[in-house]
Order: sequence, then structure tokens, then C-alpha cells
Amino acid sequence: MSRAGAPIKGERAAFWSAVNVVYVMLDRYEDAPDETIASLASRLSSCVRPARAERSRGLRRPIDRLASLAAGALIDIAVAPFTYQHIVPIVVGVNDKPDFAGGFGLHFSLSHCRKAACCVVSQHLVGIDVEGLVDPYEDLSAMCLTATERTHLEGYPNRAERICMFTRLWTREEALGKYLGCGLDESVLQIDSLRWPAHAASLLAVWHMDDICETAPWVKTFGLPGAYLSVCGHGRVHMTSYSLDEVLTVFISGTCSPSWECE
Repeated sequence: MSRAGAPIKGERAAFWSAVNVVYVMLDRYEDAPDETIASLASRLSSCVRPARAERSRGLRRPIDRLASLAAGALIDIAVAPFTYQHIVPIVVGVNDKPDFAGGFGLHFSLSHCRKAACCVVSQHLVGIDVEGLVDPYEDLSAMCLTATERTHLEGYPNRAERICMFTRLWTREEALGKYLGCGLDESVLQIDSLRWPAHAASLLAVWHMDDICETAPWVKTFGLPGAYLSVCGHGRVHMTSYSLDEVLTVFISGTCSPSWECE
């Protein structure tokens, strides 16, 4: 078991070569009183970088502000085992993608929704996305999915199953777009995520990423309560779950004992 900011030396090499995901579930706060959420958000705002705190203040719904702040706090929790709690500056990187400043050889990506917030750190380029279950109405499916993906989706007669599959596909494309730093642009939306990475090499050349990535990244999807989380990257995945109380504890005392899951 590892404590945030104080990794066991023998684990450091494994951490460094892995895709390290930290996440916090927020579903229990969706129906909480605004006053409760605002109090938590106020406490979290002192744990995040000023730019994240300012960005969060622009969100209208309290649960959205809380999710944004939680994701911002997870950045420094995720990077702590690599840097021994030194703050790593964030800069604009490849394809205008936010990234850690040079010198540490690390990359990150983060995402949040009203169900969960998450961050991933790796020595390679990474992308992550988390979404609550999304109902795939016709126009949205036509905009986001390839013909093959739509046919696959229509093969699920049960509406609940279609919602789950669409959300899986949606997060996979979002994670890939964040990996590339281009978001859901037209080239990403044309990707058949059911076949990825069969045609990844040619696409990386089109995006001028082949000189950065020697091998095509994988995309993996994990089911969370009421949500799906997808990660795009290279290497083994380590996932760590936190509660909001544990996130706050990390910044107050510097110690926390999260539960580890591996794939």
C-alpha cells in the first residue's frame, strides 16, 4: 500500500512505467444541498492551483464547481509519487495540450463530470475522460459515431444497454482526443473505436504524432457507478480511488491510504 507523496522506493520504477489513474466518486453529492457542496468546494479551492480555482468559479452549478476542483486537486496527488511533492508547473504542450513543464518527463490529463473526477499521469502522452451515462439520441449518435459504431449500438435492443455502450464509445473517443491534444475534432470522430488500434499507425502519421509515439496507444474503458472512464496511453494501468475526505486529508496532513486496483 502506498501513501500519497511517500512512495516505497521499490515501487517507484513500477509507478514510473505505468499509467497512473486517480479518481474520486461524486455521485453521493449530486442530490446534496447546495450549501453542503459549496462548503466542500470552498475547502477544496485552497488545495488546487490558482488557475483551476479561477476556472471553477466560472461554473454555474455547485456540483460542477466541486467536480472541477476535485479534478484539479487530483493533479498534484497523482504526480506526488514521482516528484516527492514538489510542485510541477503546468504549461501548454504538444497541440496546445496542457502538460507538465519539462524536466520531470511526465504528462497528465484530467476529466470530470457530475459522477466522478479523475486524473492520469504517465511518462508517455496520455488522455482520460469520464462521463455519466449519456442517452444516445439520434442526432448525437450521428454526430459522434461512425457508421460501424452506430450499427453496433443499434444491435442492443435494451435501452439501458444502448446507453451504457454509447457512453463507453463516447469516453473512448474523448480520451483519444485528449491524448492527441485536439479534442473531438473531425479526425477523431471518424475513428472507429471498436477497431482501435488496428488503423492507429496511419492516423498517428496524419496527426504528425508518429515522431513522438513509437507505438500506437491503447484505449481502455472501466465501469464506475453510473459512469464510464476511458484512458488512452502506453503501459500498465494503476487505478487509485479516493473519497473527497481523503483528498482533503492529503493536503492537510500529507498522508492517505487509498485502495489500489490494477489491470
